[in-house]
Formats: sequence, structure tokens, C-alpha cells
Amino acid sequence: AYLDRFQGPHHIEVVCQWRATDVRYAPPGTSRGGPGYFPWAARQLARDPVLVVSKLTGLGPEASTDVENLRTGDDPGFVWIRVGPARRPTGLFGLTFDGPLSTEQPESYEPLIGFAGTMLAIVSRREEEARRREQHRVFESIARGEAVETVLEQVCRLRETGSPGQFCVAWLADDDGRLHPVDPKTSGVALDDFDPCPQDAPEAQTYRLPERKWGLRDAAASDDADPVGARFGAGAVDLIPLVNHSRDEVVGVLAVYDTSRLPLDPGEGAVGDWTELAASLASVAIERVTDLARLAHRATHDSLTGLANRESFLSALERAIADSGPVDRLVAVLYCDVDRFKEFNDRLGHAHGDRFLVAIGRLIEAQVRSPAVVARLGGDEFAIILEQLTDENDALVVAERIRTAVRTSSAAPGSVASVSIGVAVSGSAAEHAEGLLRDADIAMYQAKSSGRDRVEVFAERIRREAHARDRLGRELRVALESGDVDVHYQPMVDLRDGRLMGFEALARWRHPTRGFIPPSEFIPIAEAGGLIGALGERVLERALEVAGEWDGLDLHVNLSARQVDTVGLVEGLLDRVAASHVPVERVALEITESVLLSESAPTLENLGVLASSGVGLVLDDFGTGYASLTYLRRFPFRGIKVDRSFVSGIERSADDATIVSMVLALATSLGLEVIAEGVETVGQEERLREMGCRYVQGFRYSVPIPAQGVAALIDRHGQVDRKGPIEPFGSGGAAPI
Repeated sequence: AYLDRFQGPHHIEVVCQWRATDVRYAPPGTSRGGPGYFPWAARQLARDPVLVVSKLTGLGPEASTDVENLRTGDDPGFVWIRVGPARRPTGLFGLTFDGPLSTEQPESYEPLIGFAGTMLAIVSRREEEARRREQHRVFESIARGEAVETVLEQVCRLRETGSPGQFCVAWLADDDGRLHPVDPKTSGVALDDFDPCPQDAPEAQTYRLPERKWGLRDAAASDDADPVGARFGAGAVDLIPLVNHSRDEVVGVLAVYDTSRLPLDPGEGAVGDWTELAASLASVAIERVTDLARLAHRATHDSLTGLANRESFLSALERAIADSGPVDRLVAVLYCDVDRFKEFNDRLGHAHGDRFLVAIGRLIEAQVRSPAVVARLGGDEFAIILEQLTDENDALVVAERIRTAVRTSSAAPGSVASVSIGVAVSGSAAEHAEGLLRDADIAMYQAKSSGRDRVEVFAERIRREAHARDRLGRELRVALESGDVDVHYQPMVDLRDGRLMGFEALARWRHPTRGFIPPSEFIPIAEAGGLIGALGERVLERALEVAGEWDGLDLHVNLSARQVDTVGLVEGLLDRVAASHVPVERVALEITESVLLSESAPTLENLGVLASSGVGLVLDDFGTGYASLTYLRRFPFRGIKVDRSFVSGIERSADDATIVSMVLALATSLGLEVIAEGVETVGQEERLREMGCRYVQGFRYSVPIPAQGVAALIDRHGQVDRKGPIEPFGSGGAAPI
């Protein structure tokens, strides 16, 4: 309706120039031109919103391009209206007449300015809708955990939406700090020859000195100073570091190259905010992908050593077994267990123990070659997959190399580290991962049983022995539940007069078909099978029943490390003692030095409460472990037991005699009684008496006897007549019993 007033004899054509090449909603019947069709008019409209030219012949040569693209008649006139801001208009809306204008007054065309504003609102709304769609795609890709390259390409498209003439590129750094473009052909500009980015380019400088940079390019400057910007033909570039905030490290750069004639500073309009939004989304995407990768790594790797865990090890072993068949090659599993790791861990603490395990893992890795897989299965156990082997000897060579490397290393401060290794080699078409790993584990157990620091190859004999141990463990559980595990008692004798001072309660198991099973065989099975607690309770309960018939004699009962470390042990134990007829001061609990080394909270609390309750504490197997004077001073021990390994050699070994003599002197100075274990000969008894040892125990006096034989032994040898706690021992002499 507005244009009708100008029709008359003239023909009017609507002309639109849009900066955005994807705009498709110009009025029907109009001609369109992209950026650069009307450069002179664009420069004029940067100053004024309306440009009126009565006829083309009045323009100078600087408007030649405009004249060429606007010529529709002999000498048309035209009116241009700017759509959008002066520095970066969205488009130019023009009316071209086929003759001179009837009026050149700009105010006559002011209604067109309002119409241009309406057009701008429509375009802006469409652009915002497009930007939101792109932003939604980015969020969805981040949520799905898609590849970071995919998400960054979407982020770049988001930043370019509604910003014609601006191109966005995401640069990611590799492990060497070199930047690579995520999409080397972004926006139609090939960046293949800038992969990686030159180290002196602004993008690389921003990565090294991570802070936002914006700058105009000097048209007269060499392209070498800004090669990527020159490739885009950019008048300015906006660079923002990409930061992985979860790891507090710069991982790349987001670059926006502005090719317009009048580049906008990031502080003008919303372009700076859009760039910051894009950079923020890029950082979120990188963090998300990094977190997912970290979670995936944690799911398949050991958190302490970074080695494969059991699940990924078994998966890799299944693949190796499957791949070995077609090529007729063998697969071997090496099962490594660190010898005496618990003692080392307890002695130096868990922090040292963790560092020790990490060092062992690295030592093992250094001794194997790709494609071997090294895993930590848990605790101090490691496993290795060896592929493409020709025979068993190939695996043995690697196993010996690992064993030697660990033994000669300095991984364990203050002691020599060693590992026991079991080797199992595939040899059956029906072989599976769990079975091969189990066979290697069985061989490792055999290596430990044979003295540690050894390599043992799995054989069917070892499998039979392992099955026998498993069967014995099941039978021991049944025996404990049915009460078939009995308690025998070995006397402890006072060398001064040969009288009894008490008995040690010892577990004995008569198997229904094998007869008596030695404790050296079933105690380790009880410990490995989690039965040691039930076994200890059985011995304590039965021994308290029997000792209630004694008068003035001590009862010694052994406590395992697992029992002492059990929360709630003390209450149950003291309740049992209180319910019996045995005075609490006559009950002594024997613990080994390894119990003290853990220094766990339950252990320290339990021992402290037991000592304060009146129950005696006796340190068993003294001299064979790592106990120090610190432990003897920390807990009010009643006494110590000299290990039989020293007592057996005092007649023929000067070293053993010296050790026993020193232990006796130490105990005397601390007010502790000493019981020498394993006395078997008259000569050993005489040497101990000469050294001043008061109490002895061993086959020299009696084997462990059943409960029904204790009363007769007490009647035959008499009792030590003393009341209250045992006094420190003194030297004395009496004929041996």
C-alpha cells in the first residue's frame, strides 16, 4: 500500500542483499544479492539508515559495482534501507525505480525504516531459533557421551549460526602440546596443511599463555605471522583457551575468524557472549568425555597401579586363547604373589605398602614384551598373559626374569623382596580363561608351599593336591560344626622343682578316614578358608570347661591375627571367661608377632582392653618375626615364648645359645617370664637351666594329651603353689622330671 503512491508511470523492484547466505525468506518476486553486490551502498549505510539516490548517473566510479548490479533501466533511482546495526547489518532492503525518484527527501521513506525493523525482528527470531536448535544438539551429544570431535564440530556450527562472515574452529592439543584442528575442512576452508598449528601462530601462543586474545589483522603484515587467519582472509580473530576444569589444564583453543570489513570487538553486541558460550560448552564437552574415559578406565584398570584389573584380564585372556587356536601357538598365564607382603605392609605402613606394589607392577611390566597383558588381581597378586609361545620354556624364561628382577630390586626398603610365581600353559581345545588362571593360581600356591621365591609350573599332580586341600577345608568346616575337632593340652613345667605351672590348649582333629591330621596341615587351611575364628572359639570354649577343674594352674590359648583384628572379640571372650570357673588372671592369650605389626584400630583396642581386664598376654614365637622393644613396652605382656627353632640348636649352635641367652636377659630386665618351647632332650633342659630359664614346654615332658589325661598328669607331677599373677622368674635347680 505504501509503494502504490510511487507507482505512477514507474516500475519498482524490491532488492535485498543479505549477509547470511542461508536466508530464504526475502519477499516473493525480489532479486537477491549476497555480500559484496552493493559495496558502496553498504559503506554509506554504515553511517545513515537511509540512502536516497535520484539516479545512477549521479554516482562516481567508486559505486561502479553497485551501478552494475542495480541497472534495471536507463537511469534508475533507488532507495536503500539498512536492516540491523550499522557495524554489522543483517541486510540491505532497497527499492529500485526504473526512472528518477519523485522525491529525494529521506523523511519521505521513514515508514520503510519501520518495515526494515520488522524484517530484522523476523530474521533475528529465526536466527535465535536456529541457534537454540544447534545448542540443543550440543547438549544431547554431550549427554550421550559422543566423541569430543563430534561435539566440538557442533559447537563451532552453533557459534557460526547468525554470524555470517565468522568462521569457528576448535583446536585440540596432543600429548606434545601441538594443536590440531578438530574439523580440518571447517566452513569450506581447508586446514590440512596447518595440522598441527604452527608453533608461532596466535592460536599456539594462546594455548601456551592461556588467556583470551582478540586482535585486528594488519593487512600489510606477512601471512607468516598469522597463517591460519590469512587462509580465512580474516580481518580479526578471537581466541579463547579451552580448559578442562576437572583437571585444571588447558586442552585447546576455540578460534573465531572474522572476515567482515568491519570486524566487531567481542565487547560489541552479543558476539562476545556467543563466543564465551561456545567455549564454555566446548569445555563441558571435553570434561564430560574425559570423565567418561576416566570411568571406563577405572572399570577396567586397577586404581592403584594403573594395570588391568581382573575383569579386563579375563576378557583379554579369553581373546588370547581364541586367537591362539588358528595359529597353533600357546598362551601362558603367570600368577605372581609377593612373598610376606603382609609383614612388610604391617611393618612400614599402608602408604609404603602401596608404593611397594606400584614398584612391583612396574618391575613386572619391564620384564615382559608386547602384546603381553599385566594385571593386578587384588592385594599383592599380579597376573601376566603371554601369547604366541612355541613351548612352555618361553613362559619359564619370562617368569625367571621377573623373579630375578624383583629379588635384585630395591622395591622393599630394608628387606629383600621376592615373588612366588605359578605358570600355566594352554593345551586343551576346551581351555577357558577362568580355568587357566585357576591352574596358574594353584601352581603359585605350590611355589609358596615349597619355600617361596620360586617358579612352579602347573601339573596335574598340583591340581590333585589343590583339590585335596579344598576337600579337606570342606571336611574341616563339617568337623567344626559337628564338634569333631578336639582340644589337647601340653604341660608347661617349672624347672626349679619340676612342678606344673599350666597347660597350653591345642586344637587336634581326628579325620574319620585319615586319622589325626597334623596342625601344620589343617591350621593353614582354616586360615585360608576363613575358619580360623570358629576354630579358635571352639578351642577356647572347650579349654575353659576343662580348666575349671584345675587349681592354681594357668591356661594358655592361642589367638590368630584374624581373631585379634575382629571387632567385638573382647566382649565375647571375657564373657566366656566370666562364665567359667577359671580366674581371669589364670588365662593367658598367646599371640604371634605378626598380630602386633598390623597396628589396626581393632587390634590395638582389643589388646589394650584384654590387658587391662587381667587376662595375660604372651608373645609367642619370639625372635622369628619383626617385633621390637616398642611392642613389648606398649603392651603389658606377662611373658614371651622362645621359639623352638632356637631351643633345638642350643646344644650344638653357639649362635642359637647366644640368642636364647639374650632373650632371657631381655625378659629379666623387663620383668617378663620366659617359656622355652620345643624342649626335647635332657641336654637342652640343662642348658636352659644354666641360662636361668625357669619355664619349659615340649616333648621332653609330655606330648599334648586329651582332656581325660590331664588330671592324672596333675596328680603325678603336682602343682605350683602360688596365688595371684605369676612373679618374674628366677634361677633355680632341680632334677628334671
